[in-house]
Amino acid sequence: MRSPEPLSPSPEEALLHGQFASWGSGSNSNNNSRPGSPGGLSPAGSSAPASNYALTLTHSHIHIQRLSPRPGKEARLLLPISELLGCSCPRLPAPPLLVLYWYPPGKRRKGVSRRRQVRAFLAESRLEAERWSAAVQCLLRDVSVTANTEFSRSLLPRSRRLLLLVNPFSGRGQAMQWCQTHILPMIREANISYNLIQTERQNHARELIRDIPLLEWDGIIIVSGDGLLHEVINGLMERPDWEQAIKTPVGILPCGSGNALAGSINHYAGYDMCLREPLLLNCCFLLCRGGVRPMDLVSVTTSPALANNSHAAAPRRLFSFLSVAWGFVSDVDIESERYRGLGSARFTLGTLVRIASLRSYKGRLSFLPPSDVTKSSNGTPPPPKRPLSRSITEGLEGFCKMPIHRTCSDMGINEQRSLRKGDGEREREERQRERERRRERARGGGTGVVRASSLAEDREREMEAEEDKSGTCSDRSGTSPESNERDVCNMGREERLEGIQDEREDEETTEQDSCEMDEDD
Repeated sequence: MRSPEPLSPSPEEALLHGQFASWGSGSNSNNNSRPGSPGGLSPAGSSAPASNYALTLTHSHIHIQRLSPRPGKEARLLLPISELLGCSCPRLPAPPLLVLYWYPPGKRRKGVSRRRQVRAFLAESRLEAERWSAAVQCLLRDVSVTANTEFSRSLLPRSRRLLLLVNPFSGRGQAMQWCQTHILPMIREANISYNLIQTERQNHARELIRDIPLLEWDGIIIVSGDGLLHEVINGLMERPDWEQAIKTPVGILPCGSGNALAGSINHYAGYDMCLREPLLLNCCFLLCRGGVRPMDLVSVTTSPALANNSHAAAPRRLFSFLSVAWGFVSDVDIESERYRGLGSARFTLGTLVRIASLRSYKGRLSFLPPSDVTKSSNGTPPPPKRPLSRSITEGLEGFCKMPIHRTCSDMGINEQRSLRKGDGEREREERQRERERRRERARGGGTGVVRASSLAEDREREMEAEEDKSGTCSDRSGTSPESNERDVCNMGREERLEGIQDEREDEETTEQDSCEMDEDD
């Protein structure tokens, strides 16, 4: 147990205070006990004198003070109420005992190495033991109490009743074994009554939940994986009173292969990630403490394939609480059922098998864009959002001869502009840059001089080929273009001819510069 803080509770905070004698302790999970020794505990041996303890109960802790300290042992202990699962006072002919069931989390990793510990104290009378048991249970059930409260069992609400649905074939087939060794002992220690039903076939739980009266139960607990919980939720939504039935608390105790929902509950409870028995103990502890949280559902409507009579079947509506998978992931989940004996490793094996023989899946995804428009602080609507990408393949014929198939831009639709406008300006800028580049090469030495006439000749040949093509197209069409288009084409030709003349002048200038450099050498 953990050492308490040095400060002792004030009289205003203390709810109860009393003296008890020791009755042994244990930390195993075996609940087979003989009469007079609950929880596997045995009375203190006659050879060693019984220790006396002073117990003080507060809203958050049980302070335990050893009245006769022993060498090497702590004199004061602190037991948090948040780590307490339950308490009991055995009936006659057992002695008047106060038995506390404690499940402290691990010290290194929170919640990973949770261990069952039992502390039993012998009271002076049975009335005193029952009063302490009622006070502790009031704190565990969130009953409002003060230091002036007269504690009795009449203050306690009705004990909770749970319906346990167990799939004996879930996971590695250990659901019933874990139910006997971990789940049922903890539920009994928390003073919870239950009824256990084993599922026998697929959709058995769905049919059962759809027909049974739910008012008899305070919650439905799934002792299996996520698949059985899927059946229960869809069974609740298929009831005529589904609006009220879906409000029934539903819990899960992980005994399946994936246990995704249980892992999420364990994470949001503040515990470190764990698997198998540690995860089961954490979820069972949270269940016994009675915590309830809302959970979102997803409605999915499927359209079945056409029947043999070519009539469309009725749409099927399902409800999901985790995710909706289609294609590769769905195939892995369904086809790995044959490897269920491997536990969670079946998903890895199913993935490798499906990768070895990949399939192609065809589908269509449709969605509705958001329709709500938020206004700014001054009341004006924000500017329209620009699309993420759009094709700009049109308008690039003058820049490249090969078509561009996969070019994207972040230009908005409202910012569209013709890429043909300003072609002359771009060509002039390119010619100017080319002149400067040739002059720098010419000044750099003989090895850096490039014959620029080849560039001009290539441009001239390209222009002649384009003129021939345009003339051929106009002859075939038999129709004359509009006057404004003809003017644009003539202007473009004149600009190109001017560009060719400028390139020839640059060529002559470059050759003269190179000759001058040779003479200087």
